[in-house]
Amino acid sequence: MSTPATKKFTYSQIMSLALQLSDAERAQLCRDLTHADRAESFGRLSYLVAPCDLTDDEIREECESVRQEMYEARLAKK
Repeated sequence: MSTPATKKFTYSQIMSLALQLSDAERAQLCRDLTHADRAESFGRLSYLVAPCDLTDDEIREECESVRQEMYEARLAKK
């Protein structure tokens, strides 16, 4: 990727520039922006779940416990 511009641009200025691109360049720009957005979102999500101290087995046990409770609750309603 290129180095970021140091000048502040308005949305309409950027849109005007983007519309001057060819269809292929616009499609690439769209893919790049989508990729950057997804990468940023994944980074935030990774940061939030990374400090989890639970093991996979503890998570599975808790899920099974909740499933069992839900199953018993459904049986009690019948």
